[in-house]
Amino acid sequence: MFQVGDTVELKAKSKHGKDRIAQHGKLWRVKKIGKFKMRTAVLLESRHETFKCGDIWEKDGRWVITGGHNPDFEIIKPAELPQGEEND
Repeated sequence: MFQVGDTVELKAKSKHGKDRIAQHGKLWRVKKIGKFKMRTAVLLESRHETFKCGDIWEKDGRWVITGGHNPDFEIIKPAELPQGEEND
């Protein structure tokens, strides 16, 4: 299904999801596969530094439950990277 390092696209299912995509972008990288709230999930990291912690900009991270069970996001895979960008 997903592998660490994959780039995936998030599609919003709620206002919260739309707000997070507007803030951090729709393309995310899979950092870890595991469990969240007792369900299979992927830990995603934003592709760019979009979260400010004090004076430092950092990448955002969040767990997204897979299999259509997440109330805020649907994961679309594989994602097409914009031309000229590589999956780092």
